[in-house]
Amino acid sequence: MENIAIVTVAYNRVKSLSRLLNSLLCADIDNAPLIISIDKSNTNEVERYANDFIWPYGEKKIITHKENLGLRKHILSIGQLLDYYDAVIVLEDDIIVAPGFYKFAVAATNFYCNDNNIAGISLYNYPFNYQTFEPFDALKSEYDVYFMQIAMSWGQVWMRDSWRRFYNWYEQTKHNKLACINNIYCFKDWGEKSWLKYHIAYCIDQNKYFVYPYSSYSTNCADKGTHVTTNLFVFQSPLKWSRQENTYRFPTFPNGVNYDSYNENRCLYEALQISEVDLILDLSDNLKKFENKRYILTTKKMNYQIVKKFALELRPIELNVIMNNEGEGIYLYDSSNPIKNNKHISKIDLLSYKYKIHSLLAILNKIGIYSLFCLFIRRIIKQK
Repeated sequence: MENIAIVTVAYNRVKSLSRLLNSLLCADIDNAPLIISIDKSNTNEVERYANDFIWPYGEKKIITHKENLGLRKHILSIGQLLDYYDAVIVLEDDIIVAPGFYKFAVAATNFYCNDNNIAGISLYNYPFNYQTFEPFDALKSEYDVYFMQIAMSWGQVWMRDSWRRFYNWYEQTKHNKLACINNIYCFKDWGEKSWLKYHIAYCIDQNKYFVYPYSSYSTNCADKGTHVTTNLFVFQSPLKWSRQENTYRFPTFPNGVNYDSYNENRCLYEALQISEVDLILDLSDNLKKFENKRYILTTKKMNYQIVKKFALELRPIELNVIMNNEGEGIYLYDSSNPIKNNKHISKIDLLSYKYKIHSLLAILNKIGIYSLFCLFIRRIIKQK
């Protein structure tokens, strides 16, 4: 499948669009059409820049909207291009790409285009949990990608058939408040400018997955704009800086590593030999509802019988369970048997594990308050 277009989405940020297009010029591309879609704003600077930009890798097309669509309608309008292309690589203007992004996108599209389980392909790899903003590191496997039940907006591939399935669902659902869909607690509160919350809700409602690379082929500069009031660096993910790879290792779904919409590794059901019907996974400290499940795997202190305990040592966190690494910090509870539990791992130890406390200490040392922080910690320990 070679009929794949690169689509850049712009509004009123010339500097952002220039940065994205310059990263495309550095990419390993033989021939690919470039489409620059520009929403109506109070300036024509973006249009002038796009017209002057030279694209050496094939056809360049500029779409200028005559009225302001807003972010959601603008992004969703890109899907109409799939009437003419087998797939589109969608890049908003605050994204930059790695040199090998296009080769990866083409290879992944060819592999997954006929898989009905797949809703799209991400170029971005999350370094954090999207819902809690805690650090996240996917369990590594022999493959180059893993699956997660969260759609992507920071560099993604939409394939014709999978996109049409989503859009048909969206047309039937867009007037709802998504209240009836479980397991998207934070996404439900996003404003009506968001299109991504519907794509995520679709993945959850229809049990679809996105393909994620272990190393990012795109990253988000989070420039000031529709959703962001000031420039941010927290969404930056290290780019895979290689120009070309000869082969990629793609698993057929559901092989490889699979995460649900809460960044919980679904292989833990098998590791614990407890069915999904009876077990709640809560290693990511999400605001899950615990009713109607007998067993709970969590780092939280709960007053139920502890069936098994695992240490907080290995990374990622689920590896402690997979390898049956016994100790304190992760607890498998039986909610059918209430029991008062007193001894648990301390919150300081839990935070030290999750946030790699040595990194925090390095920061404090840099800004000169390391000794004050150590004194504070010693006082807390004495009070325990």
